[in-house]
Amino acid sequence: MKISGRRAGVSVRKVTNAPVRASCALPEPRVAKSSDARPSITLIGKSGTGKTHAIGSLFAAGYKGMILAVEDKIQSIIKYDPPTVYINDPVDGRPPTVKEKYERLMAFPEALREGKLREYKGKPVDFIATDGFLEVGAVIHKYNKLCKPVAKTTGEQNTFALWEKVAEDAVEFFMACRDAAGMASVAYGYPPVGFIATCGEKMEVTKLKQVRYTPLFPGRKAPALLPYMFENVIRLSTRNNDGVYEFVAHTVGDEEFDAKCPAGLFDAEEINPDFGVMYGKLLEHYTGKEVKSED
Repeated sequence: MKISGRRAGVSVRKVTNAPVRASCALPEPRVAKSSDARPSITLIGKSGTGKTHAIGSLFAAGYKGMILAVEDKIQSIIKYDPPTVYINDPVDGRPPTVKEKYERLMAFPEALREGKLREYKGKPVDFIATDGFLEVGAVIHKYNKLCKPVAKTTGEQNTFALWEKVAEDAVEFFMACRDAAGMASVAYGYPPVGFIATCGEKMEVTKLKQVRYTPLFPGRKAPALLPYMFENVIRLSTRNNDGVYEFVAHTVGDEEFDAKCPAGLFDAEEINPDFGVMYGKLLEHYTGKEVKSED
């Protein structure tokens, strides 16, 4: 039997260039206020370069902060009595399970989206900081490993795919925190706050035999995405200058590492930096107003 215009047994789908209509209408344009701008910062550096100390410097300068402690590694800033959300806190008198730690972690950006964690004991919070990409990735990795189905044929999990999923989920977590804390929250009627995250660093040698310092973060794509997720990327290092050890904050990147801050605001290398001062300059740059921290 012949079918006009097509062969028997062949399914033909009509292709059209008509645009797909969205069920959600495009929002009306609005003008954002510079006074609502808050910096998002990632501090990248190997262990001992001063990442946690930098966060402590903000408290020392009088800024009010909220800490998300994925692991209990904030001993160096406890003296400032920072209000802290401890992911490892007990559940009914026992340590939290892998699933409970993961659920607590995912609840953090959700709380920010709901306008929570923006004050403590009646005082507004200036910034929110968390202790690291690697620590967040470890919680997600354990949860994914626990919940990911095991292959029927081999009885194993796809390790490569598992780590890529960890990286993807961690990126989404930090982007959710960044957006929920910053200017995006203004549209929901919540005051914006700064967001700071730390990240370890590893040294790699490229195929061209060049040394490259990259974020200590799982996956192939995520480490390259990190510098684009934050407005400010400050790389921390130490060096021996004629027997005197210096802490260095790199604010401009080069072929060996990524770093970026607003042009002309800082030296390319800030020696023994005071991050309380640096944070104040960033606030003034974004808001256009002189910002004074509380003493």
